[in-house]
Amino acid sequence: MKKVISTAWLLALGAWLAGCGGSEPKLDARWRFAGADGLRAQSAAPALQKVLSGPAAAALGGRLATNAGSAFAGWVAGGTAAPEVAALAAPLVGDLLGHESAGEVWRHSDGSTELLLAVKVAAERAPLWTENFPKWVRPLHSGTVGASVSADGGWLFAVSRSGSALASEFRKRVSSTSVGAGRLLELETAAGRFPGIQATVVASNGAVRWNGTLRTSGAAGIATTEWSYPTNLIGDSVIAFSAARGVVAPLLEEAGLGALIQGEELSQMYLWSQPETPFSTYGVVHAGRPAQLISRIHDWIRPQFSTNSAPGTRQGLVMYDPSRQILALSSAPVATPTLAGPTNGQPGFVGLSFVGLNRSKGPLPQELRAELLKPGVLYYDWEMTSENLPHWSAGLQVKDISAGLRPPPAEGPGRRFLEESTPYLENAVTIVSQKSPGVFELQRKTTIGLTSFELVLLTRWLDPPTARPVRTGAATQKSR
Repeated sequence: MKKVISTAWLLALGAWLAGCGGSEPKLDARWRFAGADGLRAQSAAPALQKVLSGPAAAALGGRLATNAGSAFAGWVAGGTAAPEVAALAAPLVGDLLGHESAGEVWRHSDGSTELLLAVKVAAERAPLWTENFPKWVRPLHSGTVGASVSADGGWLFAVSRSGSALASEFRKRVSSTSVGAGRLLELETAAGRFPGIQATVVASNGAVRWNGTLRTSGAAGIATTEWSYPTNLIGDSVIAFSAARGVVAPLLEEAGLGALIQGEELSQMYLWSQPETPFSTYGVVHAGRPAQLISRIHDWIRPQFSTNSAPGTRQGLVMYDPSRQILALSSAPVATPTLAGPTNGQPGFVGLSFVGLNRSKGPLPQELRAELLKPGVLYYDWEMTSENLPHWSAGLQVKDISAGLRPPPAEGPGRRFLEESTPYLENAVTIVSQKSPGVFELQRKTTIGLTSFELVLLTRWLDPPTARPVRTGAATQKSR
């Protein structure tokens, strides 16, 4: 009998230990941020100071707190945050963005989340944190240990599980370390939909530099076939140039084109801009079956832009010649987005253009070609940021018009921020290299930390395009 009882206890103990071993929380993200105050104080990056001190930047600040609060609250909760939860989070996230802050997000095996935050905020903000934070994080944990907000050593700490071991370690770590004078951000995230990143951002010698490592779990090495850009199209007259190999399909899938490219062999992609007009941006992608790819895109857009479609759908003229592998859309003034494949029907490039291409008389600059030849380079991006901003703005406005939207207004804070920032923006370079299977090195040097594309996306997120009113007159005429 005693042997049976002992065996039962051993089994129970083993099950309990196994459960404990499997219940270790996993770090989702960790950061230490200098805050907008710290960014504006960076004498090593004077352009960053000037860009963040302008009136348009101040006008966007309130929208950033609101949008970022909603996005952050939803991410922490693992979904979309309810409006009342987002409203609670917005002013607190505004403090995290505005002042020096630190944070960690942990996921427990039972599906709950533990949130740890610290911010160097003025004492008069403490009552708001004490009121909002517990309400914000209450749905994250159903246990008896509740949230707490406390001040210590100039920091305001807000943790979702008061007294937990993670909270204690977090407090010690934040209190015992400091951000260097030029360090703007330390970031660590777990691999998931996107690769995990461990990176630092520093201000140095007039530039903002990113250095870090990207990791994907269980990834095999990416084949780095020899670069093969179209020398008869890309030449010396460029203000921006991007190249990618081995990662083209994931990049296009993240752009929302996964259903169109599924099954296609897309090995390399190039994008470049010429200085002639804001629409002088061009792209090519290696495609194993160009005709099929263009045909699939045609089948996707044709119903959306049919000129005899029901009122309220997108208006435009689709032009398609399958024998010549050309697909064009006329739906916006000046620019005509066009896809074209090789005329011989063989595997090769599919090209993208908005306006006619002015062929260059000289080759791609030697400096750019040399960068592509460095070991393991998968992605290379160079631009004259101030000159490339109008290209991305114009290209995305074409997208707005084609989708039946009104682009962000010229007098809006987003467009004004870009106009105020442009005089201070210089060259930007981003390089991602494969170091080993699943491990990639990230290097970036820019004026303020972001590229022109990222700046345009950021301002459009804060000052987005709007829907055009439905033409009721046309609808009435149709009903008759």
